[in-house]
Amino acid sequence: MYTQVTISVSGYSKLEAEKSFPDLLEEFQHRPWFLKTKVEWNSENNQVWVILTVAGDDMDFEAEATSDEVWDCVIATFPSTKNTISFRVHHTEII
Repeated sequence: MYTQVTISVSGYSKLEAEKSFPDLLEEFQHRPWFLKTKVEWNSENNQVWVILTVAGDDMDFEAEATSDEVWDCVIATFPSTKNTISFRVHHTEII
C-alpha cells in the first residue's frame, strides 16, 4: 500500500518558489522513499504545494515523517526570507 501526502508551504513568493523547484525536486531524489514527487504553485492560496507518494499505510506516521523531510528539503533549497515559513499537511490518503 501507498500513502499520498499533500503539504503546503507558505511564506515564499511565486518567483522565489518557482526558481527553487528544480533544486527541491533534485533534493527529493536523495530520498528514495519518496516514490513520486510533484511540486506546484497554488496561486489561489499563494503557497507551494508538495505532493508525495510513499510506501506504507499508516497515514498519521507517513504524514508526520514526510512533513519533516519536506521541511528539511525546503530549508536546504529555498532562499532565506524574512517572512515566516509555515508547513501544513493538507491531505493524506491511501492509494
